[in-house]
Amino acid sequence: MARSATLAEEGLRLHRIAGNGPGAAGALLHLGITRSFQGDLDAAGRLYEESLTISEDEGDRWIRSNTLFGLGIVGWLRADNAGALRREKESLRLKHNMDDRTGIALCLEALGWITAADDHPERAATLLGAAQSIWDALLTETYEPWKGYHNACVARVRSGLGPDAFDTAFRKGTAMSITQAVSYALEEPESPRSHQLAALRQPESLTEREHEVAALVAQGLSNKEIAVRLVVSPRTAESHVRHILSDLIRASKSPPGWKPAPTRRTEPGEKSARERQTCRRARAAFGSLTSGPNEDPSRVLRNSASLTITGHHQLTARLFAAADPFLCHMSHGPGNCAAGETGT
Repeated sequence: MARSATLAEEGLRLHRIAGNGPGAAGALLHLGITRSFQGDLDAAGRLYEESLTISEDEGDRWIRSNTLFGLGIVGWLRADNAGALRREKESLRLKHNMDDRTGIALCLEALGWITAADDHPERAATLLGAAQSIWDALLTETYEPWKGYHNACVARVRSGLGPDAFDTAFRKGTAMSITQAVSYALEEPESPRSHQLAALRQPESLTEREHEVAALVAQGLSNKEIAVRLVVSPRTAESHVRHILSDLIRASKSPPGWKPAPTRRTEPGEKSARERQTCRRARAAFGSLTSGPNEDPSRVLRNSASLTITGHHQLTARLFAAADPFLCHMSHGPGNCAAGETGT
């Protein structure tokens, strides 16, 4: 800790000389964390406050979100639970907007600790469960410096609720999507976007994870980008996309008993069986948007996405683009679709 503080202080000195605001804010944050773990909460609070002022002036959301997290911990350790909750919620909003999943998990953890201190053990257990779900997805756990706080909170809440009630509340948190967990932690209703996705549920409903994937597909992300965002393998992302697509196809206007065209050699300039199949899928889902069997399916999907049609069909169009190797080839160029990402 002493060595860490010495290096941070030297870094802060050099950043100030250079007039590097973000660098100074980062060094102040580092020093604040160190002083907090050394038990000097007054010094930690002053360092965090200065870091917060600089990061706000510089527009650095990353440093600001981490500084707010640190201030929340200091407030909690000082028994200012109301102030701590406010800081952690501010941090969580920023973390969620930046899709910083590690940061979201840490904020959910901290809110669980504070909530337990406010004697709301069931809610604390649910927050801990929501955080654990993210840690599991990241293949890690609460970082060591904060692990003691985590363990103490779990012991306190489990003792207060009893093992069975604790497990029930904890599982409620693990079953939440990230958006649901953030809304729960902030004690705010879910965004309209979340309700739009919920409205897309069909008789064979999608899982919460598949709704997350669907939202990313609707934003235009490729399978590979979805895998990176959700911290899963490309093949897992592809599997989710294909399952969502199959559910939506069943709810679209595609005729019963529809089958792919037989494979045959194509003439120069003629679309392949896979391309013709994609055109038929697009026509089945979106109506007569093409002029013939060799119409370019990428144009079909681009046109369908630009039409004023239901969100269900717009999402289906995006899913075609994500699930079909031919469309991936057209979108990203030869050799840019990783094997396994698109099923080839």
